[in-house]
Amino acid sequence: MADNTPVLPQIDAGRCTGCGQCVAACPSGALALMAGRAVLAAPEVCAYCADCEDLCPAGAIGLPYVIESEK
Repeated sequence: MADNTPVLPQIDAGRCTGCGQCVAACPSGALALMAGRAVLAAPEVCAYCADCEDLCPAGAIGLPYVIESEK
């Protein structure tokens, strides 16, 4: 990004099943489960390693504007 804005994963709460795989996989501890859904609880420590995105079975985590709706 031209303005050096950090690229953080976006979580689609409507698609998140609350399985917790992303939380368990996050090496920086940036993710948490709240009210049965994954949230980016500590964005300041997220290194965007993409482990959460790769492991999400529901496809609920991705780069901004890249989450595609199911057809």
